[in-house]
Amino acid sequence: MIWIFAKKTLFKRYTHQISITMETLTLTPAECEEETISISSKPIETLTLTPAECEEEVIIVEKNRYAAGKIYKLVCTDGHYYIGSTITALNYRLNNHKQSSKKELNRPVYVYINIIGWDDVEIELVEKYSCKSKEELLKKEDEYIQKGKGDKLCLNFMRAHVTPEESAKRMKEYYEKNKEKILEYHKKYTAENRDNILTYKKEYREKNAEAIADYNKKYVAEHAEEVKERKDKYYEEKKDEILAVNRLYVETHKETVNAYKLKWAKEKYAKLAPAKKAAHDAKTAARVLRDKTSVTCTCGGTYLPHHKNRHAESKKHLKFATA
Repeated sequence: MIWIFAKKTLFKRYTHQISITMETLTLTPAECEEETISISSKPIETLTLTPAECEEEVIIVEKNRYAAGKIYKLVCTDGHYYIGSTITALNYRLNNHKQSSKKELNRPVYVYINIIGWDDVEIELVEKYSCKSKEELLKKEDEYIQKGKGDKLCLNFMRAHVTPEESAKRMKEYYEKNKEKILEYHKKYTAENRDNILTYKKEYREKNAEAIADYNKKYVAEHAEEVKERKDKYYEEKKDEILAVNRLYVETHKETVNAYKLKWAKEKYAKLAPAKKAAHDAKTAARVLRDKTSVTCTCGGTYLPHHKNRHAESKKHLKFATA
């Protein structure tokens, strides 16, 4: 014995169970009215089970909601129209529109229809479009909307589907067209909510200090030349202002500045001290080695570097020099 769970979506989702006992069970999507069959959450083309295999097995038969996809048109008696899509019955979709028109009062299609009245509006089927997802259905709807682009009788003022690239392009175009208004709005909003914005930014920085530091460090490492050029350019443009601010700060915070300089000097010394000591020790070792290495003179004698003058006054060297 096995259980078949059939999931269907019309106006409400519900589940019913069917108990089946037979020698062999064979089901295909076609036999299930274009429903998909899956076992253990894995869709399959054809399912065949024998009694031995059916022990405590569960077969899920799930209807493809978008197989009932439709493109429809709301048609007004004066010729105005609106394109839409649905997976439900058209009369049900029309009733949904009527209910929505009481809530979404500023939506262009409802503004117009509320003026003329729903008695002068009918719903018509444009195309039955069986598909597998909402995105596919919206793409088909958008094709019809685009065909009516520029038609003054069309009440669709927005696309049904746009790609991420198209959305980014539209946002950029909107910003360029309304740049002054947007900047003015941001300026006004910032002025009116300055304290709240500063508080929010402070709390955000404190909460995400490590993440921000890691991001900044990574960004600077990946864009070192760009960051340096930007800093240099900013300094050149604001040089007088920066120097004036720095001088004023030093004059009004002398103790703080002096304490910082002392701390900086100690940290720098502590950092450089090992290297300096190593260099000094290496230089000393080289000098000691040099001083212990004998030098052979042209006279045939030998001497240590620090005894050069004494060797020059020796009898052997003087005899060689006067020969």
